[in-house]
Amino acid sequence: MIKKEETTATELVEENKPDTVKSSAKNSGPRIYIGPSLRGVTTGTVYKADLTPALAEVIKALPAISELVVPLGTLTAANRELSVPDSALRRIYQMAEDYKRGE
Repeated sequence: MIKKEETTATELVEENKPDTVKSSAKNSGPRIYIGPSLRGVTTGTVYKADLTPALAEVIKALPAISELVVPLGTLTAANRELSVPDSALRRIYQMAEDYKRGE
């Protein structure tokens, strides 16, 4: 599937909104949070099972942040995507930083 080049932050949130944190397809296998540190959530935290309540609350407030919890096997590719200024993952990271400023 080819995504359009320009995506608004609202579209990113709606596209990536999980029904619940536990039902997300990304919950199988160990995952790592690659977003900015937030209250109760630290960059680089590895989750072997369910997410912590603190991260679940952040995702409830801003569902797109769930895209910053990536399978360990895709960490290199995700970090590469984060380095591209206009990538979707980088824009989600920026949304997380904006959220952090509003905490």
